[in-house]
Amino acid sequence: MKQDQTQLKQALSSEGLELVALTDLAQARQVVCERERGFTLIELLVVVAIIAIIASIAIPNMIDAMDRAKQNSTMADMRVVGFALEKYAIDHNVYPTVADADELRAVLQPVYIKKMPVKDGWGNPLSYQADANGRGYRLTAPGKDGEGQVTPAGGEITSVDDDLIYADGDFFQWPARQSDRG
Repeated sequence: MKQDQTQLKQALSSEGLELVALTDLAQARQVVCERERGFTLIELLVVVAIIAIIASIAIPNMIDAMDRAKQNSTMADMRVVGFALEKYAIDHNVYPTVADADELRAVLQPVYIKKMPVKDGWGNPLSYQADANGRGYRLTAPGKDGEGQVTPAGGEITSVDDDLIYADGDFFQWPARQSDRG
């Protein structure tokens, strides 16, 4: 028994601990508590810094992906409205000559489209214009900022703030990343 205590004392002393009698339980608890410390302030600051670096990289990419998703959703909505306009033109031989998207919705719903979207992915209103004779139309989504920024020649756009334009069954102005315009 004495040999076991000696070995235990040697093992504990190599760890920087002392063998204490069971009668001194309070002192034993204090020795154990001193050895069970939490993280240091430096360790916590390093972890917070790492999390901040990861967030600074991930958040802008996530926001860009959300904006592209809203842009793609708007393009899909514009195609659906374009298909409804084509169905209307087949039946009436002209496109509707109404002043705006709200009036267009009244003309197309529910016969040509079940529920017509009148706002883009960011909640900005879609714009509809038709030729005076009803032979052509133009559907415009103002983009993320809600302001019209039409490229005079149409074609590819590089910003989610730029307008999307769907005219006469095809995109006149579309995102550069889109390979399929129509």
